[in-house]
Amino acid sequence: MMPISDPDKGVLSDRVKAAIKTALAMVLAYGVALSMNWGNADWAAFSVAFCTLSAVGESLNKGLLRLCGTFLAIVATITLIALFPQDRWLFLIGMSIVTGFCTYMMAGTSRWYFWNVAGLSVPLLALAGGSNPLNDFQTVVTRFEETALGVMSYSLVWLLIWPISSRGALENAVRRLVAAQRQLAAYYLTPTIGEMRDANPEALKQQATQVLAHLSSLLDGAEVDSYEVWEARLAWRGLIRQLLQLSSTFERLRQSSTKEFNRELPMPGLPKFAAELDRRFSEIGRMLEGYPPERGPTSVPLNVEERLGSLSPFHRAALLLYGSHLQEIDKLTRDLFETVADIRNFTRAKVNPAYESMSLLSSALDPERLASVARWFTGLWLAWFIALYVPDIPDTVEFIVLVNSLSMALCMTPQAPIVRVFLPVAFGIALGGAIYVLVMPHLTTFASLGVVIFATVFLICYLFHRPIQAAGKAAALGLLVLVMGVNNEQNYNFLNVANLAVVLPLVFAVLAVATHFPVSFRAEHVFLRLLSRFFGACACLVSTLSWNPAEPPTLWQRLRRELHLGDLKRVPGQLAIWASALPAAALGRSSTNQVLALVDSLQALSYRMQDLIEIRATPQSQVLARELLSEVRKWRLGLQDIFGNLSQRPEAADFADFRARLDAMLEQLEGQIEEAVAVADKAGTSTTENENSVRLLGAFRGVSEALVNFARQAGGIDWACLREARF
Repeated sequence: MMPISDPDKGVLSDRVKAAIKTALAMVLAYGVALSMNWGNADWAAFSVAFCTLSAVGESLNKGLLRLCGTFLAIVATITLIALFPQDRWLFLIGMSIVTGFCTYMMAGTSRWYFWNVAGLSVPLLALAGGSNPLNDFQTVVTRFEETALGVMSYSLVWLLIWPISSRGALENAVRRLVAAQRQLAAYYLTPTIGEMRDANPEALKQQATQVLAHLSSLLDGAEVDSYEVWEARLAWRGLIRQLLQLSSTFERLRQSSTKEFNRELPMPGLPKFAAELDRRFSEIGRMLEGYPPERGPTSVPLNVEERLGSLSPFHRAALLLYGSHLQEIDKLTRDLFETVADIRNFTRAKVNPAYESMSLLSSALDPERLASVARWFTGLWLAWFIALYVPDIPDTVEFIVLVNSLSMALCMTPQAPIVRVFLPVAFGIALGGAIYVLVMPHLTTFASLGVVIFATVFLICYLFHRPIQAAGKAAALGLLVLVMGVNNEQNYNFLNVANLAVVLPLVFAVLAVATHFPVSFRAEHVFLRLLSRFFGACACLVSTLSWNPAEPPTLWQRLRRELHLGDLKRVPGQLAIWASALPAAALGRSSTNQVLALVDSLQALSYRMQDLIEIRATPQSQVLARELLSEVRKWRLGLQDIFGNLSQRPEAADFADFRARLDAMLEQLEGQIEEAVAVADKAGTSTTENENSVRLLGAFRGVSEALVNFARQAGGIDWACLREARF
């Protein structure tokens, strides 16, 4: 059995190697820039500080994105200067529009760094030329040259010294993910595969989610440093989409299974199906290792229909839903097998996976994405007004550039506390200031300066070596480079360090204001806001179930439903991130694990709601619909009312009340459904339509059960403390 994660071997050695390579690249960038007498040698060093990653391809890919982003910023800056050479306010508005667009675009792509560099470079290039516009062209040319030099410096070092292939990192990640899916399949379906019976599903899901989150960036890097990956890039991207779909379908399978029916009794073919899935995953792993498959996928009938007659209507609906998820898993694993075989050139079959992506419009109008842009806009314009109207603010250019850069960074990780951002920035300024004031005045040659730069960069990279510390490492290196200000004509002035130290608290004061106004980004406020959005989306989607299939919805109705479907799919994942960021003061008597359990119940509710929406779109039995119209309408209105109340006060969820109401509804409907099905059979209604109607009732029940589970979890949350106003 392949482990889900590689053992932590040689961590210290890898840590030292990465620190040495970054320090060498920094010294090389400085050395070339100074030897060619280029101004602003620190711009080359910034490329090294921000673009060096663990693998060659990832570093090259990030460097290319930085070059392209810099070029876009150069074009935008020159255009703005040409259009508004004498109009300060129009220039600032135009610059804000360009930078705001870049900030907005960061959240919509895996190549976010391109937009990040473009957005932070526009104010830097526009202000670096000073009051004389004739300097601007030379400034932007120098910026591009220095950026290219930095990219070339670390690329040479990463290629020649201890190179780590991005292709290998990508393939290892995919192998680990396939191994995780294999273990989850064995855990969810049957205990007959003994070697995987003791797997920890929560740990497997968590690690699989982490791997999935990084696959796209790993593929971007592998495409750069591997011609084989570049040739098969479309197949690789299809593979990632299939793995995402498979992970989601396994989770929906888990949520759709119940303890009320024995899966092995109504589905005698399930153990054979599970064994076939295990063999498929084994063959996929074998192909990823480079060996041809011993045999392809084979069909294993589940024979769900044979036992449907012996089950009650709701158990029948649960079994039909469970079977549909198994059929989807069967298709996805077949496609996954063919895609991996195509990547390894074991077959010429081409698979184009159906990828049900979230609507582009829904993602584009995500309120949290727009709120992050509002946060950035508030910070930048507050910095503009302070720089323009508050006299004697030192280093106004650095002040504005720092506010803009950190605000854009917070758009990508809005849950990061300001204090966590402050510490590495303050560390970089303190270390750089100490070297600038105490060490650099005593240096007379580049050799001695190179030793100091190497040692300092090595120390920062060694201390900030973990992946979670990547942003802190980049911030510390960037501030170190900024404070040192290495140049051929070196001047030393203690006020340079003092002014930057004075500006730093002002920068974070601006960021703190933007964190609370106009939209609050305190973790507890965002958590409650997302809860309200989720239940509001559920209420709206339940109301769409009453639409007449014979009358197509209007454009506005389709747009509204699409936006709420996006919230239904997206919000639980956002809640999980913010739940981990809740401070102890907001948790009160509850714990982080309890809040995460609440979020897990919302994810289950999301899947149940998706099942309900999808089943409602299938052809339904008109006889059953007519016989059960009043009861189903009452059930739908009850759900809509509950969702509407929870969108205002999620703490109002009453477990005992929800349980009693659901049990009463089920008891009332059980006999009526049996009679209605008998009437439909006599009327000669299509078996498929009858099954769809039974599945629809089962989906209603699934949503209600998920609501009951949410109410159970909500009882353990300290809502009063979560809503309490704090400073």
